[in-house]
Amino acid sequence: MKKNISWRDFFRSLVQAVRRQNPFDYGTSGKVIHRETSDYHHILVTEDGQSRYLRFDSSWQSGMFLTDPNRTNFVYNDYFFLSLVINPEIRTVLFIGLGGGSSPKKFHHDFPEMDIEVVEIDPAVLAIAQKYFYFTTDERLRVYIEDGRTFLEQQEKTYDLIVHDAYYSEAVPLHLMTREFFELVHRRLSPRGVVAFNLIGELSGYGSEMTRAVYKSWIDIFAQVFVFDIKDKRNKIFIGTRFPVSLSKDALVRRAGEMKKTRIKVPLLDAYAQRLYTRKIPTHDIPELTDALLEKDGAELHRLL
Repeated sequence: MKKNISWRDFFRSLVQAVRRQNPFDYGTSGKVIHRETSDYHHILVTEDGQSRYLRFDSSWQSGMFLTDPNRTNFVYNDYFFLSLVINPEIRTVLFIGLGGGSSPKKFHHDFPEMDIEVVEIDPAVLAIAQKYFYFTTDERLRVYIEDGRTFLEQQEKTYDLIVHDAYYSEAVPLHLMTREFFELVHRRLSPRGVVAFNLIGELSGYGSEMTRAVYKSWIDIFAQVFVFDIKDKRNKIFIGTRFPVSLSKDALVRRAGEMKKTRIKVPLLDAYAQRLYTRKIPTHDIPELTDALLEKDGAELHRLL
């Protein structure tokens, strides 16, 4: 990346290019209660009487049950709690990307012993999460307005868990998907740290290139990689560890079943553990996404998302 261009500026220029190609269509079901265009997103907040939703461009980002704001509305959020099955001793957490705040809000509510930080590039998203999704900060839950990569580059602090859920529309910002970025994430993990990543894509066949490129980097960077394929959704949850893990699928499911009865308030946690993907993910035919490749072929790489 050219030194005179910040990651924030690069991301803004990429968003603007995508908008020119994909103008936002406000057509939607439910009642629109807020709409706004920020530097990074076309934002829409809707509700249907039972739930409230956050949308970036054409993609639904977050949901909240109006009668139970701390309960997660989208299934993929619950998969992040599998990180605690792998390392039950997590105490410090960083979320990259806020959205409506569903995941940090539930972590904060369910685990009073945890110290939680969130880095979010768009101040408009934070304001909307606070106003419409009952997201609040305190001494245990803090938000920083910054690009996620810049935030990690500027500090030396480490975390027991880093949750990567940064999106614009249906795509992850490409500078948050390169090998160099995940090497940075690895350096910011504590010795028994875990990273969880929500990635929309396929694991084989058409449309799998970017997902497999990320996997190719992960299996080289992290000591152990778990991939969960969410049923009936394109979301894939990657969980990587900085420490070796000897945990079979059966053992993972059993431990998830035990922990949902005690500490983790996710009723289907063992069912989600059962979605561990055990088939081979081919990587021989795909290059890793690197900063150099991104700078050279950013437009073509974006097409693969």
